[in-house]
Order: sequence, then C-alpha cells, then structure tokens
Amino acid sequence: MKISVVRRQSDNINPVVLAVTSAITSARLNRCDITITCCTFKQFDESSVLVHAIPAQYLEPLKSNRHCEIDGIKVTLLNKQKIYSYLGDFTGVIVSLWPLEDTARGIISSAPNAEEFIFAEWVPNSLGSISDDYPARIILAK
Repeated sequence: MKISVVRRQSDNINPVVLAVTSAITSARLNRCDITITCCTFKQFDESSVLVHAIPAQYLEPLKSNRHCEIDGIKVTLLNKQKIYSYLGDFTGVIVSLWPLEDTARGIISSAPNAEEFIFAEWVPNSLGSISDDYPARIILAK
C-alpha cells in the first residue's frame, strides 16, 4: 500500500491537480479504478478548483452521475457517508480531497486492499501526523 500526502504550500489548486494527475498515472500503471472522496457532494459540486484538475467532459458526468470513465479508467465519486461501506474490497487508487486527519485515517483502515491512497490537503500540514504514522510520501504542491 502506498500513501501520498499532497501538501499545500500556496493555493488550493495545485494539490488537487497533483492528486488527480498522480491518481490517473497510478491507475494506468496498475490497471485499476479510481475512487475520489470528499466530505459532501455539495463540496465537490461547488468547488472552483476541480475544473483545473478534471477536464469538463469528465467533470460534468462525475458531478451528475457520481462516476465516469477517463481514458478507460473507471472513476467513482463518494461522499463521507458512503466511503467506509464501499471501500472494503476496493483495490484501486483512492484520492481524498481535503480530508480531516480522522477521515484520512478512517479511509486507510477501511480500504486494506487499496493500491494507493492520495490525500490532497486543504490546510498546509493538516495531515502532518499521517506521514509520521504511515510510510507516506510527501508531495509538495507549489
């Protein structure tokens, strides 16, 4: 299991772009699906940041249907209410947008078979102890 924390250093756009592009790269290499998590669907739907990370032809179906396919990779969107029940058997890449630390820990423990976890910080260093407690790679988003 690989864990990455995309650390915010300036704006909130770069961590999300890096998290999503890293997930797509990893899913291609490992031939697996992607699950994107966020606290609420409203948070995802109203975000002005996602247009920089996900092209419109994929973002609109993801918002309306909660799933899409990007270059043959199945992408599913989950909110906090559905995360834990869905992830038990998931073997792909999980991208968590702006999680609190307890949510990030819950995602890790709920998805023991996931290929990779990528967490995009909202507040700089808000997931600092994740990298202390797990072998997490820190990606600095400029």
